[in-house]
Amino acid sequence: MSISLAGSAQPDDVALSRHYHTLRRGQQGALRRAADLNDLTLQPTLYALFPGLRPGLRQRRVAFFLPWVAHPKGAVSLPLQCARRGIRETRFLPVVRLEAPDDLRKLRRLLAHLRTPLDWTEFGPLLWGWGQQTKRTLMETYYLTLHTSTGRQRTR
Repeated sequence: MSISLAGSAQPDDVALSRHYHTLRRGQQGALRRAADLNDLTLQPTLYALFPGLRPGLRQRRVAFFLPWVAHPKGAVSLPLQCARRGIRETRFLPVVRLEAPDDLRKLRRLLAHLRTPLDWTEFGPLLWGWGQQTKRTLMETYYLTLHTSTGRQRTR
């Protein structure tokens, strides 16, 4: 299994997702139970996901979400799904307004609530480049989808 992780190169998130699903249930559960990114550093499963590497912040972000995100090819992006499924602003906005590590915890709770698949070819890079610009893009996409071209809010 090859997951390109040389230095700070972005990993093949789809291959990483597949690799996660080959782990034993106990190993998968260890990642699922991690409360935050720092908890991951105490889980041997993290090092099984990234053999021979000392996983940095970016790798830990991806590992933090592996238990919560399935990968069917062509799945709709996160902000589109939130807007289309009627996720209210009060649930979505803390993801983009909170600072680390609370923003990622909120995002993980939102994904657990949605129980929806995301395309790792889109979601992985989003996590890899997580920051203010990424959050702004999420918020813009959410609002552009939420409101119709007439400026009126959609109803379910």
